[in-house]
Amino acid sequence: MFSVMGLGMQTEQSCCGAFTVAVGIIGLMTAKEGQTDVSNMEGYQMIADLTDFTLGVYGTLHCVELQKLEIVGGENPCHAIVEALAKKLEELLAGRRIFRPVNAGQIGS
Repeated sequence: MFSVMGLGMQTEQSCCGAFTVAVGIIGLMTAKEGQTDVSNMEGYQMIADLTDFTLGVYGTLHCVELQKLEIVGGENPCHAIVEALAKKLEELLAGRRIFRPVNAGQIGS
């Protein structure tokens, strides 16, 4: 998931772009045929969980503030944020039995 989300970070300045991508993936993965967005409570809950996680760890969703964060080890904050959001997204999708990682042997056998 990190590599997919990382594609949107071409400039290494798009920390909040990863959050937007994650929300879009949640929407795509939880949408049901014939269901309106307002009826997608599973998707809304996952987005709320992702938002709570992001605010709890980084304290903000604002791009400029995210870009200025100092990460232990001197790593580019955007790289660390994208990686953390990708891991959280995988956790959220796996917890709802929507996502099965390829390396789990579920796909392509």
